[in-house]
Amino acid sequence: MGLLAFLNGGTKKNGKYDKAEKDDSSLGNILIELGHITMVELEKAIAIQKSQSLLGSILVNMDAITEEQLEEALFEQRVRRKTARDRDVIAANSKRHHRLVGEVQDKLVSLSNKYSAVGEE
Repeated sequence: MGLLAFLNGGTKKNGKYDKAEKDDSSLGNILIELGHITMVELEKAIAIQKSQSLLGSILVNMDAITEEQLEEALFEQRVRRKTARDRDVIAANSKRHHRLVGEVQDKLVSLSNKYSAVGEE
């Protein structure tokens, strides 16, 4: 898939980047989705980012995006990351709930067996 796949966690094999699961919360992906930058602009900014730090600032300095577009994309990034965290919490709570239900069911069976044995005496 190329550089974007690598940036999203893909690995390089045989000189090519494997497709990775899409990271919808990366700033570069969001800016491309919003139509604010092209893949070429992202690749240039990432090359610069190796010696500097913040991708958004680099893109603004390159005049690839405006401050407002950066703010829009950063807001979207926060929303997506919060949504992902919320999904993780829900999944963890669901697993815990199922485990607890199983424990309660086991206790009920144990108590039922205990009282059934007492009633048969």
